Amino acid sequence: MAVALAAACALVASASTAEAALVFSREDGTAITFPGKTRVWCGPWEEDVAVPAIHVFAGRLRHPQHHWQLSAVRRDVAPGTRLPFPLDFVFDHPRGAQIFAADMPNEASTAEEEASGSMTFTRTSCRRGGVVAFSIDAVLGSEFIDGEEIHVTGTFRGRVGHAP
Repeated sequence: MAVALAAACALVASASTAEAALVFSREDGTAITFPGKTRVWCGPWEEDVAVPAIHVFAGRLRHPQHHWQLSAVRRDVAPGTRLPFPLDFVFDHPRGAQIFAADMPNEASTAEEEASGSMTFTRTSCRRGGVVAFSIDAVLGSEFIDGEEIHVTGTFRGRVGHAP
């Protein structure tokens, strides 16, 4: 998925146009921060998977040890539609939305069987300057056997711009 984020061609917002009231936390309750810009754009799900998607990336592209990212299939995220987790799919036939968080040495996502909760998009757009907004209350399952879950709750609102 990181390759898709770096290579996707399409529509990014600068950090100043994103309003994130999201709280990411570890199992012990400590907060996880993601320094850097938050970007929103639209493009293919991945470089080799042409399914139209909305993407959000928060963190530093050159230092991906601490970041979170969202990819959501456009046709599946109509405002008001609740997306439950975990959500699993064949890699080249994505559906719904997937959130990944890197908090090295841990990595977690909504695709893991330990994931739970849901998210709901309240606004979706791929028009440059358009708004993407969602609320979430979820647990991301670790991608490592001995890794911890990551909890995320809150709301996000960002404006669509160019891909990073």
